[in-house]
Amino acid sequence: MSIITEKKLLKTPVAIIGAGIAGLVTSYFLKKSNIEHILFERGEVANTWINERWDNFYLVNPNWAIKIPEFGFGTSKFPSKNPDDFLSKNQTVELLKSYSKFIGSKIFENESVNHIKKR
Repeated sequence: MSIITEKKLLKTPVAIIGAGIAGLVTSYFLKKSNIEHILFERGEVANTWINERWDNFYLVNPNWAIKIPEFGFGTSKFPSKNPDDFLSKNQTVELLKSYSKFIGSKIFENESVNHIKKR
């Protein structure tokens, strides 16, 4: 597929729009399957959490329900040991930023995708 950003034309078989929980976990599984892909985020990783949540916001799912591969509750990388707690906005942002570094996928931050075309 061809992707035209404001800066250049990119070619990749898979494009993921958004570097939040869903986009990052999708990237994790594509990378494990050796499927070439890139992520686009209109802001920075966890942009919605940073800019569209109030400061005292907490995740609506308890910690035990967070199943991020290799980073979910019960792993050493998860920011809380209490299964019944809820992650704060800041904890969620840090978790997503750490996870994006861990998976190491190519992420185009501060990019708006204007057009996607199937090859």
